[in-house]
Amino acid sequence: MEMRWKWWQISNLFRQTARVSSSRRRHYIHLPLPSYTPESSLVVKESSVVYDVLEDIMEHIFVNLHSVEKNLQFWQSRAERSNYRKLYFMIFERGPRAFVDGTVQLVQQCVVEGPSMQHLCQSASAYISERLAALTTLRRVLATLLAKVYMEVDRCGKELVKDPEKSFPSLLVTINGLFSNLEASIGHLHAIRRDAKAVGRGRIARCQRRLLLVEVEKRILQYQSFVDQGLEKESQCMFGLVLYSLDCLFHAVKRHAKETGEWQCLRQDIIDLGQPSLQTTYKLVVTSRMARVYECLLPSLKQP
Repeated sequence: MEMRWKWWQISNLFRQTARVSSSRRRHYIHLPLPSYTPESSLVVKESSVVYDVLEDIMEHIFVNLHSVEKNLQFWQSRAERSNYRKLYFMIFERGPRAFVDGTVQLVQQCVVEGPSMQHLCQSASAYISERLAALTTLRRVLATLLAKVYMEVDRCGKELVKDPEKSFPSLLVTINGLFSNLEASIGHLHAIRRDAKAVGRGRIARCQRRLLLVEVEKRILQYQSFVDQGLEKESQCMFGLVLYSLDCLFHAVKRHAKETGEWQCLRQDIIDLGQPSLQTTYKLVVTSRMARVYECLLPSLKQP
């Protein structure tokens, strides 16, 4: 999915979402908008065009960030292999064309330099390292974009609810500028299917959900560490990764938590963990409580 957002594209998105039912939308982590008040001229809720546009913008970021994260995990697993396993992957596990190209390169190398495999192994390692570097950069810029958009919505949330006609266009101008900066950094991204391992009912799914919570807690701590060190860029990136991990947890626990009647409380805890204004100490209390209280996040009972 191409991440190019000009002003006319956002304006077109505004018109399109006015015609799309919110029931068709795949909901992501809750936007940091305040609750409705009597003086609000528009209720910013799921059925409003304002909310729909912001949801679509967030969806584009989350989908692409998820794609990068999964691809990064894939190439990291390949980077951990031995040199010969990397070479085997390059030739035999990337499809027919890669097999033909790899075989031709192997024959040519043997003719020129003899039967030594060292150069081919080095080429395979370099190929994997290049993709790891590129994906790491993509994750950083997308996570930073996610954090900036989320914080911008949080910053102007009250004005957005009270007078959306006045504040919403200026918000879109700001978001458009953020996407333009992103466009200067990256080109095209490929989308892959969302990992569903943590969504089910069994012991493995329960373990995956607990690991997602652990990941959230680790990234919250890392974010606070960057803030304490005055590392603004690193902290923005890490806050974006916190939001991404919370979104993964949000969807992993939703169905199971609804079945156990825990969803409303658990949903609010997840939303609180994404609030930029809340202290890290409070967030750590929340994650600790989540691990102890919610049935869908409790460790599996040991088999006798």
